[in-house]
Amino acid sequence: MILEPHIEKIPAKTLNRSEQKLLRKKPGWLSQSWQNAASQKALQMALRLSPPPAEVDRCLQLGCRNRTLFNQLLETYPEAFLIGVELNQYSLKETQRLIQYREGHWLLLQAAPQRLNMPSASIDLIHCHYLLHPHSALHRQAILKEAVRVLKPGGKLLLSDFITASIWHPPFWRGFGRNHRYSYIGDTETWQETLPDLGMKVKSQKQLSQNSINSYIVEAQK
Repeated sequence: MILEPHIEKIPAKTLNRSEQKLLRKKPGWLSQSWQNAASQKALQMALRLSPPPAEVDRCLQLGCRNRTLFNQLLETYPEAFLIGVELNQYSLKETQRLIQYREGHWLLLQAAPQRLNMPSASIDLIHCHYLLHPHSALHRQAILKEAVRVLKPGGKLLLSDFITASIWHPPFWRGFGRNHRYSYIGDTETWQETLPDLGMKVKSQKQLSQNSINSYIVEAQK
């Protein structure tokens, strides 16, 4: 069965300034290539930590910028209903193009990850990978709170992102005539406090290093 993805148009006035920027920003090939190369080990580990297909009826990927992951989830859970959420219109269209002929039960939604139009306790498994780092601490908290809301009791959240304070060192950017620094999430101790406060039990967390970039992966259960 092939389902035509529904891409909901979001009124710009409902988004804050940073969300409007993410909505229309065209991903740069350099940052995307670097990020994809750095994230492969974490994504493969997340797939290994995912529950068996018999335990997953509905799966949600927050942030479809990694189109390969959504494809892998379609292969891992051919009988489940998969939902991909992405705010950025370019990334969403690229994901749609990649999977438009894939069989399976799937749906793509354009939405802010902290405001999901989904019933509470309706999702068995959530993958959230390399989505949180562009957001402020307040927005990250809101995204995680919304993820916990839609997760069923006993459902699993698999979360990964960068550990280091920044991917790009300022001298790199100065070589391109720019003085810019990306600010990213700190160490994994943050999630030891945040997730339990939201009703999640942290089952495991690992630190990974690939292509000189440190990442973490957290496995948590509601």
